[in-house]
Amino acid sequence: MARFARISAPLLVIAVVYAGCLDLSLPEQPLFPIGVWISALLIAAYFSALTVLHSQDKAAPRVLAFWGLVIKLALLPIFLIMLILTIIVPLDSSNGKVSGFLMIFLILPLDAGVYCLILVSSFHGFAATKRLLSEQTIPTETVKKLRKMHAIPIADLVAAIWLYVLLRRLDGAAPASAQDA
Repeated sequence: MARFARISAPLLVIAVVYAGCLDLSLPEQPLFPIGVWISALLIAAYFSALTVLHSQDKAAPRVLAFWGLVIKLALLPIFLIMLILTIIVPLDSSNGKVSGFLMIFLILPLDAGVYCLILVSSFHGFAATKRLLSEQTIPTETVKKLRKMHAIPIADLVAAIWLYVLLRRLDGAAPASAQDA
């Protein structure tokens, strides 16, 4: 059951995010109200956090880093769209000035929601770095830098890729060193 939950939790977060975005972009009557979508998203994020907390001591750091990278890459279109909207919409308003109403009620809440998605997608990276700190398999400075990068937009994707590649190299080096011994 733990493996099923570990695999289904990130996929559920991705599915709920895209289902809500697709539903909100439909010009006709949405299938479910925005409150239902936000509730489903919060439940999916909570489920993902619980599975990460439960599996952080059981799953290999490479597996945690892999699922963190999968979530980041799957949500990358949403992050890019919001980045473009955050930059383009304020500049597109009249006289080059952003109206306070547009900024307060549209752009800032959307950016806050996307930042929360970034943190949710970083749960696996945080768990992997916590595990790496306790195992001392990678230098502490590198692990701390990766942990900080996971909390910063755009740098979080770089950190997820870097962490996964680093752990793949470490796993690849371990069998070679065992054969040499």
